[in-house]
Amino acid sequence: MIVNRQTFYAKFGQGDALVALIRELIASPEGKSMGIAANHVYTDVTGSMFTVIWDEEHANIEAYADAQKKLEAFFGTETFRKFFARMTDLVERGERSLLTKVV
Repeated sequence: MIVNRQTFYAKFGQGDALVALIRELIASPEGKSMGIAANHVYTDVTGSMFTVIWDEEHANIEAYADAQKKLEAFFGTETFRKFFARMTDLVERGERSLLTKVV
């Protein structure tokens, strides 16, 4: 199992707005057709404030690669451009980790 973990550090006080935007994207017809998913979305309880973590699980590295191809196609759409513009207003920085789930 491969976990694509995207960690976003929202601007001060914008964590809830970022979660709402992620939920909106996942529920949208475009998001569903592109296979945008979140197996888990977490927010901070301790540590860096206004942190939002978005995990997607894939059966293996090949499934992750297939999902990335769909996502890259999504990047060229008007829906993504609008989503990304709204997201950049909320986020200071982010990082991505690919993890192998062992347990």
